[in-house]
Amino acid sequence: ESILPVTVNPGDEVPVTLNVKNAGQLLADDVTLRIVNVSSIAPKSTDLYHLGAVSPGEQKAVNFALLSDRDTPGGLIRVPVAISYNSLDGTPVSQQTGIDIMMKGKAELGFVSVDTSPPRLTENTPFDLTIRIENTGTGEAKQVSATIDLPAEGTKEAFIGKIKPGNDAPAVFLLEGLKGGNYPYILTITYTDDMGIHTLTRQMNMRVPPADNS
Repeated sequence: ESILPVTVNPGDEVPVTLNVKNAGQLLADDVTLRIVNVSSIAPKSTDLYHLGAVSPGEQKAVNFALLSDRDTPGGLIRVPVAISYNSLDGTPVSQQTGIDIMMKGKAELGFVSVDTSPPRLTENTPFDLTIRIENTGTGEAKQVSATIDLPAEGTKEAFIGKIKPGNDAPAVFLLEGLKGGNYPYILTITYTDDMGIHTLTRQMNMRVPPADNS
């Protein structure tokens, strides 16, 4: 029996407990476990564990950690485990089993840049606000959308769609203009990944120079 987290984020260390029980009627001697490497998951230290003799009905536990790669694809991954032992008459016996790990990528969104077009704003003049959002996580961000609460007329919600790990995408807002002054506003981003639905908020600020340059 293997005991480990229900889901694992690619790149995380995976703590595992293997419980090995002798369900037969005879002694199993020189019991050995070998963790077989797969392309993206490998034991943190050794891949070989010696349990010695396991009597009928007896159970022994082995604790270790697996290391996963950040590029591990999502889904169920099976890490093979080979069990070998000697029966009572010395005959070598081997069995194959495995550890099932459910990998679920986690998106992590942040900000690359905030720009306006034109770069220098003027009072009561339409402008575009572009906020580039990047995904530095291990999973794809889906259904990404952004809203701002600036007190201006125009498009204050942007639907971005998907952002793959290592990529970024723009949220573009078309605004009719503002009077001169400082405008604190909140940017809200919502998205989903393999872990569920997430909301990210950030306090931002915009300055519009007054027409008289005061």
